[in-house]
Amino acid sequence: MDEKYQDRGKGNQVELPSNYPEDITVWLRLPDGGDELKIDLDLTPAEIDAAQQVDPPFTPFRIISFFKIRDQDGQVVTEFDPPLELEYRYTYNTWFENSEQKFWQEKERPRVYYLEKIEDYWADRWEEFPDKFVSSQPPEDQNSQGLLTVTIPELPDPRIGGC
Repeated sequence: MDEKYQDRGKGNQVELPSNYPEDITVWLRLPDGGDELKIDLDLTPAEIDAAQQVDPPFTPFRIISFFKIRDQDGQVVTEFDPPLELEYRYTYNTWFENSEQKFWQEKERPRVYYLEKIEDYWADRWEEFPDKFVSSQPPEDQNSQGLLTVTIPELPDPRIGGC
C-alpha cells in the first residue's frame, strides 16, 4: 500500500492527524463493507494553505483535521452509504474553556464545519454539518473526554474545522 494512505485494517477506526492533538483527537470510522476505501492523508501544502485563507465563521476557529477518501482506482469518494463517522474527543479543559463562547452556547456543544468545494476551487465559506448528523456528550469529570460524533453521508471536501 502506498505510504500516503492510512492502513486501517478491517473494521477498525483510525486516528486522523489533528492540528491540536493535546486538546482534540479525531477518529474516523469507515462503513462496514468499505474495505476497498483508502484514507488519504496527503494533502498538498497549497491545498492546506488555501483552506486557511477562507474566513472562519467565528472566533476562535481552527482547522482541526484533513483527509480524503479514495476508492481502489484512486478516485476521491464523496458519498457514503452507509455513512462515515467522525468522532472528536475533547479534553475536559478544552470542552469547558470553549463552552463559555457564544458560538458554542448557541448549540450547547462544539460546532464542526467543512470547507465547501465548487468545481475545482474552494468556496469562500465554511459549511456547518447539519444538526441531524451531529451528537455530543460532555465529559463527566476531569478524567473523561467530551465526545462529538458526526455522521457523514456526503463530504465534498476533506478539510474539517471548528471549535
